[in-house]
Amino acid sequence: MEGLSTRDGMRAFANPVAQLMFNTVESILRPYIKVITYAFGPYLPTTSELNHPFNYKFQKWIVSPLSFVLIFILMIPMFAVFVLRNLLHQFRRPYCLSVSQDAVAKQSSSFYTVATGNLCLMPEIMSKFNNLDNTAVRGKTIGERIVVDQRHYTGLTEKQMAKKNGGLFSGCLATSNICTKVKESSKNMDFRADIITHFPAVDFLCLQETFDRDVAKILLKELHKVYPWILYDVGYNSPRLNYCGLNSGLMFASKYKILDAQFKPYTKSCGFCSTVSKGLLMVKVFLDCPKPGIQHVGYVFNTHLQAFQGLYVYMIDFSWLLKHFLTHFWFELGPKVTFF
Repeated sequence: MEGLSTRDGMRAFANPVAQLMFNTVESILRPYIKVITYAFGPYLPTTSELNHPFNYKFQKWIVSPLSFVLIFILMIPMFAVFVLRNLLHQFRRPYCLSVSQDAVAKQSSSFYTVATGNLCLMPEIMSKFNNLDNTAVRGKTIGERIVVDQRHYTGLTEKQMAKKNGGLFSGCLATSNICTKVKESSKNMDFRADIITHFPAVDFLCLQETFDRDVAKILLKELHKVYPWILYDVGYNSPRLNYCGLNSGLMFASKYKILDAQFKPYTKSCGFCSTVSKGLLMVKVFLDCPKPGIQHVGYVFNTHLQAFQGLYVYMIDFSWLLKHFLTHFWFELGPKVTFF
């Protein structure tokens, strides 16, 4: 396992020449992928596109045919670039670490909070299958909402913890929240269920489906305003694992220093997940140092399991793999930790 001791973060490649080649290849492929989106996009229209019929017809009858011509003209050279991209992937790290010197690291606390979110930040043409478009705009907006809410509604989580009494929530967090009194018949007790309408200020943020590397960097730039340490572009890329398709889509943002990390891919998948490098991201974070020579650290785990497994029973295999991965990570880094 590779310790993350670098101050300025860690890029995909240790070799700067390989990093430059990879960036060049990505820059060449980026406009070609855009052309593919223009070609096939009108045949997967979203609701928002159909609400603008003139623009939609222009895209379908003018832009799309011209894009198909470009696809066939550039197919052979782009295929060569795609092969080079896949070869470079075999020599890269399984994740990137970005460190912001502007965001302020959080001091030690008596409790720690985690939030998770599935964002569907796929390449544009794939997002259309979920009736979503403008992936870059959505990525930036999501980041802005998380940051603004954490800056202006920082007391939500603290109020929630303060109101917790014997495992029960005694009230709402804010007047903007929706509160519902729930009767738990099995234990014959009442408690409050809260729906928070603002994103809470959390210490650790575990995100899934940040597949699009460019959009992930847009989101990362926003999140860095409140999270100093961020792991992104997580996953392996090979013909055996994901047919050289998408990364895992996992992203992890932390207000505490990331000490170490590992990514372990799942060995089985089906359907769309066959093209995704899904797996388990395991992170070790520094919490505090109560006295010289003693460190309090924690583990945070982020994963995205198989979707729509159908007749397959991959979830059982995943449970065994998760147990194996966690046990290995636990023994390798030492037993005295705080779990999340």
